[in-house]
Amino acid sequence: MIRDLTKAYMWFTLAGKLGNADALENCASMTGSLSAGKIAVAEGMAARWLENHEFEIEAGNFGDG
Repeated sequence: MIRDLTKAYMWFTLAGKLGNADALENCASMTGSLSAGKIAVAEGMAARWLENHEFEIEAGNFGDG
């Protein structure tokens, strides 16, 4: 299995922004494994994902494909 900690951080960031407290704890625990630059990239990826999928979240279709 390929592990991409930057993408994992991105998904945890998204889940945290949507109210998942466990995801925020996971982000906090990952900060020692990622450089500040990688965290910034992950946060940027999360922000772009939200911009492109905001309509799904507002409509209540998050995760339905």
